[in-house]
Amino acid sequence: MRHLSSFSNATHRQRLADYLLAQGIPNRILDDELWVVEEDQLPRAKEILAAFQKAPDDPAFASARQTAAQIRKEEAEAEARFRNNFFRSGDLWGRHTLRQIPVTVGIMVVSVLVTLIGGFGGNRAVTQYLYFAEQLVIDPIDHRHEDRHPMDEDWPQDRARSLPPVQLRYDAKGLKEGQLWRLLTPIFLHFSLIHLGFNMMCFYSLAGLLEFRRGAWWLIGFVLFTGIASNVAQFAFPYVFNFDLVDGQRFPGVFAGMSGVCYALFGYLAFKMRIDPEAALAIPPSMIYVMLIWLVACMTGWLGSIANTAHVAGLLAGLVVALCGWGWKQWRRRRLGLVEPARSGGQG
Repeated sequence: MRHLSSFSNATHRQRLADYLLAQGIPNRILDDELWVVEEDQLPRAKEILAAFQKAPDDPAFASARQTAAQIRKEEAEAEARFRNNFFRSGDLWGRHTLRQIPVTVGIMVVSVLVTLIGGFGGNRAVTQYLYFAEQLVIDPIDHRHEDRHPMDEDWPQDRARSLPPVQLRYDAKGLKEGQLWRLLTPIFLHFSLIHLGFNMMCFYSLAGLLEFRRGAWWLIGFVLFTGIASNVAQFAFPYVFNFDLVDGQRFPGVFAGMSGVCYALFGYLAFKMRIDPEAALAIPPSMIYVMLIWLVACMTGWLGSIANTAHVAGLLAGLVVALCGWGWKQWRRRRLGLVEPARSGGQG
């Protein structure tokens, strides 16, 4: 810091300090003296001091009080976050308890219950009600639509053996009729114990951290947005990210799982730790590699028929949320004229 001036009048001293801060010149008051934080801003501060000494009661100087107060408030909040995050940075993954992340736990419980009730996709009475699109059975002989399925016990055996075979179609007529829950409910269904376990483990790690740091309502909004975005994209573009169609699985309406939301959480965290270190949201580098390798491996078809579009769409949705939040933060700082603190880590 560099000394600027001494004041016997406390009102004038504070007024000049407010005006300097509003002009983007950080300063400190020590006893009766006013100091400028950055040495390269001292010449500009001296010019302002000279003008102030000529007319200390000029309304232009007095009007800076409110702006300076807002800037100090922002700086105090940023400093508190910085200190708090620095203290927690070595224990990002183990500090919160289950009671502190009720939304994360609740979503996991709902996913497990819905998956079990849905018989891991085998209970059509449930899945037909929760899938993004409804499954329609079309008889190629008379082109009638049937509510029953060839796998149902009451499907006529002679018809099941007849040729040509029945055709399966998926139609979003339920959504057209106002069944808007279908936009989100596929994220709660899973097709196997491994599918459920992997997604729940990933969701707990990522969503738990974000709920602990961002709050329950933030996580609810994030899951709603990214879950719907990934489901809509998967239904609209089911094969865009498939290198190979496995066993002719051309059923765009049959997709389920929390993977899209998990990749959205991953994308959000990966972006934040790269461009906004002040947020102190980080994931281990090893997890980044695993998630990206898994993303590509699923597209090869070696792991079965997987909703790859939902993965990619979720990843992009998470990046969008992070980018919008970072952009809003930057806009507010520019609007208030905040100057970046000269310290390691910086602010985004």
